Amino acid sequence: MLIYNHVVIDEAILFEKFCCNLSKCLGQCCVEGELGAPVLSKEIDEIERNFHKIERDLPKKNREVIKEKGFYEAYRGDLYLQTIDSRECVFAIQDERGIVGCVFEKAYLRGYSDFIKPISCHLFPIRVKTNAGMDILEYMQIPECQPARELGEESKVSLYHFLKEPLVRKYGKEWAEGFITYCEFQKEKVFCDLKSKF
Repeated sequence: MLIYNHVVIDEAILFEKFCCNLSKCLGQCCVEGELGAPVLSKEIDEIERNFHKIERDLPKKNREVIKEKGFYEAYRGDLYLQTIDSRECVFAIQDERGIVGCVFEKAYLRGYSDFIKPISCHLFPIRVKTNAGMDILEYMQIPECQPARELGEESKVSLYHFLKEPLVRKYGKEWAEGFITYCEFQKEKVFCDLKSKF
């Protein structure tokens, strides 16, 4: 583990190549998993404020689950978006190509919602955990993201470059740009140390 500006960093983040390939994965990160995406209490307020703008775009089954259970749940002290049968997020929608995405992101890109999606979704495959008051950035390597890893290798896109926008949203532009520089330095340092051993 490394530490940058009071944030603990999973070293795997330095080396992973990553670039979402929705035509191959079909947005399975919105579907797989027993719990929904982690959500912050302040994001609950933003979702409630924008809900009427996206409700009409949700499938009937999603609206029914939200009406019956609400759109989030608490588990072991944390909040998570509600799921349908412990699978897809209640805010997941499928387009004509079969690609699953976020109804809030669709509304945001069309200009009728000011909430893009929870930061945990925006940052995925990085998850932010907290311990002793410090954020910990963990890389979640799931099988469904194999097409993204392959495209990242092919395109030579580092995970931390791919996630610059949500990192800026989470920590600010100065932090994110400094973090990217830090990752480049640490990665080069590791390679130099390896070379010196041979």
